[in-house]
Amino acid sequence: MLAGLAVTCIAVLAVGCASTGTPFGLAGGPSPDVPALLERIPAQTALDTSALKRDLARLDADAIRSLCYMLVDPGTGDDTKPRMALHALAIHAATREGRAVRRRFIDVVGEALDSELTVSAKVFLIEQLEFPGTDRAAASLGRCLTADGLCAPAARTLLTIAAAHSARVQRVSTVFREALPKTTGLDRVTIVSALGVLGDRKSVPAFLQAAKSDDPMLRRAALDALARCGDPAARQVLVEATRATSLVERSQAIDRLLTFALSLDEHRKQADAVSIIRKLIAEHEDGHAVHVHCAALETLATVLGDRAIDDVIAALDSDSLELRAAAAKLAATIPGRAVTRSLIARLDTATPAGRAGMLGVLSVRGDQSALPAALAALKDEDPDVRLAAIDAASKLGQTRAVDALLTALDTDVEEQRQAARDALCGISGGQVTKTVAAAIRKAPTHMKIDLLMVLAGRAALGETGIVFAASRDADEAVRIAAAGALEMLAAPNSTPALIALLTEADAEDEREALVSAIAATVKRAADVPALVATVIAAADGQPTPTFCCLLRVLGRVGGDEALAEVRTALADDRAEAVEAAVRTLAEWPDASAADDLLAVARDSAELTHNVLALRGYARVLGLASDRDAATTVKMHVAGIDVARRPEETKLLLAGVGGVKDGAALAVLDPRLDDEALRGEAAVAMVGVAEAVVGKDWPRCEAAMARVLATEVPDDIRDRALAVLDKIATYDGHITDWLVSGPYTDGKKTGSQMFGVAFPPEDPKAGEVEWRPYPMDDSSGPVWRIDLGAVMEGADVVAYLRTRVFSPASQPAVLELGSDDG
Repeated sequence: MLAGLAVTCIAVLAVGCASTGTPFGLAGGPSPDVPALLERIPAQTALDTSALKRDLARLDADAIRSLCYMLVDPGTGDDTKPRMALHALAIHAATREGRAVRRRFIDVVGEALDSELTVSAKVFLIEQLEFPGTDRAAASLGRCLTADGLCAPAARTLLTIAAAHSARVQRVSTVFREALPKTTGLDRVTIVSALGVLGDRKSVPAFLQAAKSDDPMLRRAALDALARCGDPAARQVLVEATRATSLVERSQAIDRLLTFALSLDEHRKQADAVSIIRKLIAEHEDGHAVHVHCAALETLATVLGDRAIDDVIAALDSDSLELRAAAAKLAATIPGRAVTRSLIARLDTATPAGRAGMLGVLSVRGDQSALPAALAALKDEDPDVRLAAIDAASKLGQTRAVDALLTALDTDVEEQRQAARDALCGISGGQVTKTVAAAIRKAPTHMKIDLLMVLAGRAALGETGIVFAASRDADEAVRIAAAGALEMLAAPNSTPALIALLTEADAEDEREALVSAIAATVKRAADVPALVATVIAAADGQPTPTFCCLLRVLGRVGGDEALAEVRTALADDRAEAVEAAVRTLAEWPDASAADDLLAVARDSAELTHNVLALRGYARVLGLASDRDAATTVKMHVAGIDVARRPEETKLLLAGVGGVKDGAALAVLDPRLDDEALRGEAAVAMVGVAEAVVGKDWPRCEAAMARVLATEVPDDIRDRALAVLDKIATYDGHITDWLVSGPYTDGKKTGSQMFGVAFPPEDPKAGEVEWRPYPMDDSSGPVWRIDLGAVMEGADVVAYLRTRVFSPASQPAVLELGSDDG
């Protein structure tokens, strides 16, 4: 708590450091009275803050000293204000305006660090020296490196000073070196680690000695330091460490050796660095510890740049997938045309996996000089290489690769055709579309199909003439592909032409493709009913197969006019037409066909029609609609009543289980007594209870008791018990509420509106909108209602309504309250 308060108040003190007036630290006059100054912390206004900062800057050594000696251990007193004052003073001492107070502050803090202050107080003061961070501060901190309990915080502050002021790295390193011989144990480990972070090469002899220590922590710290120092004398020790028997130690040693190589490179000893890395690679070329090979390769690329490309390419041709992936990532990022030339030069001699990897790298690099190589690789005997070449050619060549990609379509390898299609779809430009369209005229059958798919993928709206021509091709597969393309491309005014094609089609797959195309064009129209009328008119007098197809079109479009036509078809003299109408209703896009489906299921003598209609009925009841839950439950019950097989009854029971309303439980309950339906009924009841338990727990409690009284699987029993456990937390609370509002009166605010009769309490107001309050026990007690969560605005009122049923006349207590109006 104190720490949080300190941070907040310090931020206040820091506001306005650049304010005008007397510069901070240069004001004259005697040192302010410390107790009186502390009483003004934290400052309450900007003017107070400015005055407080000026007075802090005027504190003399004795005043600063008194602040230091007010520091106490946590829990033994409140030193928040002295800490805030010292922290603000430390921050100011680090600024240009704070030069006058800087030396005074550092000297007094240094003196306090040598005093009998507690360790926790000294740690706080050590942290404050981080801000002025001068050589003088470093000297004071150096003495703390050999004091009990102060080495670690002093080391942290010294390293922060060195990181912030590169000119002080040598001074800080000297402080650490001087303290090193005087320390033992963890303090010695801390200083060795710090010298390693600083990369202090003058400490290498000490590091080498510490690397032989029996203390594992000191040994590891020394090895880490040697890895960062970049001194050739460390090489042998670091190499020997990689021969450790422990896998963990060996891995750590290899990491250090690679770090050492980078450090050597930084100290202009690149040849030594490369020698170390190449030896590591050679020792792991047999696939053993491939991660080492990957790490070493990355380090080599860092050191050599594009001069490492031969090593990277060799890795690209490796048998190891992991190594190839690492090499590909490196090859893609190393800059320079020389890298591209090297990759191209090795394509002919590499393994198939290597060639594929190199083409992938060339694709990512984006150097267009590699296009000829990618185009040549389209003829490679290996299918994976050809796939990589397709991707590379399309990305590197764009429009220049179109002819080659069209040629790549001329194959019976579906994966290659798919890759070529995707590539052709991805290249931008109107000329590409025209080239693809023109190729259809002379292409063999299998290519025509691919080219039609490409036109659809390119959204080639201007090439529908070519596609319509293909829709009359002698080959059925081409006609089907053309219909698929027209589904994407044809304009609404093409609907009559598509219907004409449908009347000529005699293969079921072709008719189905045209049904989809016609439905798509109708739905794209600005005036859908007008095109629906066109379809209806076209259906009149058509042969049965075409008539049935046009019914399916209407079913995919939907709407009142289409539904009326399909309803009429239910009375058609042709059995095929009637079945098509039933199937169309069963696939209707919205719930408007529900009543018709129920009527078919009830009235048709055909069991097939009953099954199709009820399955469609269950499906459309599950679609979004504006009916309430109680109506949905009743509709499911109506379907159950006309079901002739257990399968459809179970399907509708499952639908009842998806209705989030407690009324569903009463419908499901009797089915628990039917052995054939018990399982589905129990699952549905538990599902409903889980969904509505928060607002309808009394009904859920009774339902779960019924489930547990029957033979049900263990998982259902466990879920029912979990519902009862939750209900136990609701007992005695009302959780089923309706809410109305918000209401407001522009002339009144807050409690003034309690006297206003808004619509829920005004008999003359007419119909009032009530909606269920969404009870949610995840955010607090189950009885709590947060009106702010369901309505917006201030100075508004709302109404809650519920119904409490008592089976008999009896006394009752209603407890309620509010934390607001």
